[in-house]
Amino acid sequence: SWAVREAAAKALAPMDLDASAGAALLAATGDEDARVRVAVYEALGGRTRGEAGDALRQAARDERKDYPRAAAARALGRVKAPQAYDVLLDLLHVESHGDVVRAGALDGLAAYGDPRGAGLARPYLDYVWGRGGAHRLREAALRCMLELAPDDPATHEALIRLLGDPFHRLRVQAANACGTYTVRGAKRHLEHLARHDAFGQVRQAATRALETLSK
Repeated sequence: SWAVREAAAKALAPMDLDASAGAALLAATGDEDARVRVAVYEALGGRTRGEAGDALRQAARDERKDYPRAAAARALGRVKAPQAYDVLLDLLHVESHGDVVRAGALDGLAAYGDPRGAGLARPYLDYVWGRGGAHRLREAALRCMLELAPDDPATHEALIRLLGDPFHRLRVQAANACGTYTVRGAKRHLEHLARHDAFGQVRQAATRALETLSK
């Protein structure tokens, strides 16, 4: 069944020094079930670029299902395959269910490590009414910026804006990041959240950030 094949792919993932495991994963990229291919591409992200780069690049370009394509994008960045940046850049223009392909591309760019990815991620931070699934995309954009340009003034400005975001999970993540990356310009905004935000998680995150900034 597909569940057995999915479990097999996950079991092969830690065997990153075993050539036969790598060969089995490459063979499984043609599995008929999208759930299995997700597990296969994720596992290939732990292989070397020489082993998995070509297969992941092809999957990111040609995979017909959204979720496996997103998994391939994340893995492509992890193995730092040649031409990965250009492939991931192209994926930012792909429409998909819940924007999963764009989110996968941003996670891939974060893993790839090219600082240009931070600028590509920035436009996807904006709140867009009527696109609830875009929250995952926005969270991926934030992860990408924090991974590639945590000390950039533009990143700090974005974090301060996110402290007033309509989506409480983004406010939590922004508050946590303000503490982690010492965004002192956020202090007044954090104080307001710590006292007045309707969500306890946000108040707690803001309080922790303020404690960190006071040290």
